[in-house]
Amino acid sequence: MVVTALSYYWVWHGSMSNLHNVIVGMRTRYGKPVVLWSGRINPNVRWTP
Repeated sequence: MVVTALSYYWVWHGSMSNLHNVIVGMRTRYGKPVVLWSGRINPNVRWTP
């Protein structure tokens, strides 16, 4: 199994319509299912790696 992970932030990468086009493009290009997962980080919490 091969998994490809991408970051998509609407602020920088565009609208939901653009996200749809990216997902369709990935499905077409790679012929694999696409799973969309959304996580949110609390902006009030400082995270240090």
